[in-house]
Amino acid sequence: MNFVSILTKIFGDKKSRDLKAYQPLVEKVIQAYPAVQALTNDELRARVQEIKKGILESAAPLRGQIKQLQDSIQGTPIQDRAPIFQQIDKLEKDVLDTLEKALDEALPEVFAIVKSTAARFAHNEEVVVTANDFDRELAASHDFVDIDGDKAIYHN
Repeated sequence: MNFVSILTKIFGDKKSRDLKAYQPLVEKVIQAYPAVQALTNDELRARVQEIKKGILESAAPLRGQIKQLQDSIQGTPIQDRAPIFQQIDKLEKDVLDTLEKALDEALPEVFAIVKSTAARFAHNEEVVVTANDFDRELAASHDFVDIDGDKAIYHN
């Protein structure tokens, strides 16, 4: 046995370690998929907007505190601003940590949404949804989207 094969037997190969690390996430995606698959196209769009809103709202209180501190800087003497800036920096780091946590929590459902959306496009020549402003903008500049009344039709 050579040195590399001994290390592989002891620690495992990178592929096995990576698969083991991602398996819990894969299981969560598999659990979330049936509920996502049961949604209509419009419900799926609405769910994506709910997830986005939830992620942004998770950091809203911290952003409010940052805004208050930034507003208070205007009336503060220059020599007294350093602690406020340090507090703002700490809060901005907390915002990033909060957003990361919210994104991690949403990740399995988001992956399930991407999987379901890809399947819908793969198995259907057209995907019909209620048109919104973004659909209308796309239809004006691209040929893969048509607007028919209040419906947007995405072509494969």
